[in-house]
Amino acid sequence: FRFGDKPDGTHVSQITVSVANVPLPGEGKQYVTWLVERGGAPLNIGKLNVKADKTASLTYADPKGANLLNLYSIVLITLQARDLKTPGAIAFSGAIPPLAAVHIRHVLAKFPDTPNTIGLLPGTLSQETEVTDHITFLADSLNKGDLVLSKLHLEHIYNIIAGKDDAKDINGDKRITVLPPGDGFGLFNYLSNAVEHAVLAADQPDATDNMKAAAKLIEAGAATASGLYTKMQSVLLDAVSKTRVSEIKPFAAQLAALNSALLNGDSTAPATPGSSTGGLLAMYSGALTMTQFPIVAGDVTNGVAFGTAANPAATAAVTLAVSAPNAKVFSVMLMGKTFMPSTFTIKAGMSVVFVNQDDVDHTATADGGSFDTDVITPGKSSAPIKFDKPGSYAFYCQFHGGPGGVGMSGVITVQ
Repeated sequence: FRFGDKPDGTHVSQITVSVANVPLPGEGKQYVTWLVERGGAPLNIGKLNVKADKTASLTYADPKGANLLNLYSIVLITLQARDLKTPGAIAFSGAIPPLAAVHIRHVLAKFPDTPNTIGLLPGTLSQETEVTDHITFLADSLNKGDLVLSKLHLEHIYNIIAGKDDAKDINGDKRITVLPPGDGFGLFNYLSNAVEHAVLAADQPDATDNMKAAAKLIEAGAATASGLYTKMQSVLLDAVSKTRVSEIKPFAAQLAALNSALLNGDSTAPATPGSSTGGLLAMYSGALTMTQFPIVAGDVTNGVAFGTAANPAATAAVTLAVSAPNAKVFSVMLMGKTFMPSTFTIKAGMSVVFVNQDDVDHTATADGGSFDTDVITPGKSSAPIKFDKPGSYAFYCQFHGGPGGVGMSGVITVQ
């Protein structure tokens, strides 16, 4: 399973499911694929047809171009009869590990500090498109002999890269033009935040090997891209100091070459450890591999009770493969001012991590004071809390519950 882009380039709006060794469903039965998120209603994305070689595949694209990673992190393949509205017996399943998913979504789906909360790498590519457009506009204005407009486009490019906090009036017209054409966040800012959250995803206890490899690619690619943007800004400052159109044209050619390397990579640059010559497009494609996960027989969610989007608090939690009996970490989601699950059993020696997928602050605090996560802000997770001694551990949220099972509360049983 992996997330990808629609053919029209809409980011993370398509998914691909591929399964091998699939037995025929039997007479009157069919396999149906569902996208699921904790606390929400499942989405039926179609029938999964089994081929003669016992493989099956399905591609689904959101008709409105929604970022599917922002909405779903679990796939279920169920065996159904006539009812296609309610998931039946789970034959195959898979999921993005929940701790890493928080930061993967920041990289590819949604980040709270960006304009329109766009994901960090989709935001990078969006602003790079603006840079590319304005390099074209610059060439057009130079060909028309328009010095004033050419210098305005030079400033536009500089400030799209810099962002509103570091924007400059480089053309000397006593105005700083940032919004539009840029969104004001700045390409340096997009790249540095993308690296931070890619590394955070890779550092989570449930991160997979492909997540760790992708994080290294993003880190190296962003360093290369930032260096090229710095060179581009130097060229822009040199160009805007010129007084004739003919003097600016060689700098425009340099900008176009640097921009091509940014997008498509620099085939002439030597590949060295810790560097990347693949360009932003290759870096983004690599980042999408963070969303890959295996689809296996059975239910990796360890029992999912499906609720409705209107009543997420009534829906049982999804316990992912990383919380299986042989795992070392159990994940608890905080959604709808509810711990999901609120009561559960783990083995001694396991750790529990609380992941805040709500839009308000929470804590997980033991009734007896044996542990306290401190405040977990939206989109963040607690440090792992290890439970070595068997027993019963009641806990609550200091903002929305209280000791003794009041409000937002739960119980951990350690065997």
